Amino acid sequence: MDDSATFSRFEEKWGKVEAEGIDKIKDSLEKNVGSNSKGRPRRLFSCHEIINMKHTVYDLCTNKHAEYGNSSAEVYRRYGEIYEKYLTSIVAPVFLYTNRGGLEGEDLLQEFVQRWMNHAVMTYWLEKFFLYLEQWYTKHAGVPKLRQVSVQRFKMFVYDEVKSRITKALLCVIEKDRRGEIVNNHLLKSAIEIYEIMGIDSLIAYHSDFENHLLQSSQEYFSRCHNNWMEKFDQSAYLSKAESAFQKEQHIISSYLNQSSKPKLLRVLREELLETVHGQFFGTNGLAICKMISQDQNMDLRRLFTLFSENRDCLDLMLTSYQRFVEEVGNNCIPHGVLSAFYDKCFIIAEDCFLGHNAFLNAVLVYYLDRTINEDAAQLILAFLGI
Repeated sequence: MDDSATFSRFEEKWGKVEAEGIDKIKDSLEKNVGSNSKGRPRRLFSCHEIINMKHTVYDLCTNKHAEYGNSSAEVYRRYGEIYEKYLTSIVAPVFLYTNRGGLEGEDLLQEFVQRWMNHAVMTYWLEKFFLYLEQWYTKHAGVPKLRQVSVQRFKMFVYDEVKSRITKALLCVIEKDRRGEIVNNHLLKSAIEIYEIMGIDSLIAYHSDFENHLLQSSQEYFSRCHNNWMEKFDQSAYLSKAESAFQKEQHIISSYLNQSSKPKLLRVLREELLETVHGQFFGTNGLAICKMISQDQNMDLRRLFTLFSENRDCLDLMLTSYQRFVEEVGNNCIPHGVLSAFYDKCFIIAEDCFLGHNAFLNAVLVYYLDRTINEDAAQLILAFLGI
């Protein structure tokens, strides 16, 4: 067979791959029948059709064609070209249109996620058809695997073009979530997972394209919260607001953010909501804490402990203030024979307000034993308890 006939046969078989495989996938995606409600591929091809497509690709890769010194290399090149043509002709124009006053917010995120799901469905089928490339060519030629080629093309022709708008939409919706508005957590998680995938076995894209912007917007948001709460609320209400903000952020992190963002986001909250009011609660040698204890402001004490206990200096000052309260009030109780009742109250405070922290429980126990039994017996009990 002459060279022109061989080349013609190659193009004929490639045309079969396009007509019976690629075009069918594209058509199903545009008709929204390529995947189910969970994004999983529907069965578009029978087992017989899949086997025939694999055989055709195998023939393309293994037969010698004069136009191509390495047939597998040409098939591999065209494999990447499939994505390029589809993304530039069908997907990218959708976002070009939405950039001109079309979709925004959750609608934009929904479109972005749907287009990625379609891309994943296409990849699922093409990996089956081009299995020979994956099993032989990519290994021996030292080129990216088929899945990596798929991700690279999506990143190049879609993600890189729209990531700034997607990030802006995500930050807008996350702020709504922080304000207590109803948002689609599953949609947010799906969109953010795409950032993780675009890093190709790393979180580079997630950190640089999303997380850095999230931390900056979070700092600005919680700075505004601090200023607003300081202007409108007293200390008790401020602690309540701060506690709710931390609880909400924990929920946001567990619901749709990558867990690597957790320490960074919580550090932002501590800097903007706690460090800015540190002096009000821990200045003047803990007088504010002593006041809370003496006035039975148990809920405020609990919130203060929950919010600041990770700061060792704050924890030590809370403990010192508590020990001072136990000693001063306890000494006044001894002459009146109500030390046991006072002990019970202090123990409840340590359990409820300081969450049963050993140091606070021990402070009560040490004081009580020192005042109720002889010194030698007290030392034996404390040694036995490891205090």
